[in-house]
Amino acid sequence: MKRTIVIAVFCVIMACNNSPETNNKHKVSKTNTVKRETSLVKKRIIDKTDVNDNLVGIWTKSPNENATFKIDKTTFYYPEHDASYKYKLKKDSVKVFYDDFEGSYAVKFKGKDTLILNGEDGESVFYRMK
Repeated sequence: MKRTIVIAVFCVIMACNNSPETNNKHKVSKTNTVKRETSLVKKRIIDKTDVNDNLVGIWTKSPNENATFKIDKTTFYYPEHDASYKYKLKKDSVKVFYDDFEGSYAVKFKGKDTLILNGEDGESVFYRMK
């Protein structure tokens, strides 16, 4: 008889600890946190990828001039000087590793065909060549 009572009490205690309401709250909270963190990570990756993809192309100071530079996935190429320089993209800025200095620029876009670089020398606007 005592054994039956102990087993019954044990079952009641286990049932209280495993109530679906308690488990669901924990699961929802954990799921929301994971979704939120995943969303933030994806946003950072997408932002950087979008900036990099938008940077790639041939850019000029004026639509009626020759190319000022060409940007590919790893370098800035200046055809006038036949010189290439590696760059590093960090969020919404780019650092170009020239031979004798490093140029840092904030990167902005006006649509997909206007690039605005803001550095120590001020703001420079470039237009995508098509």
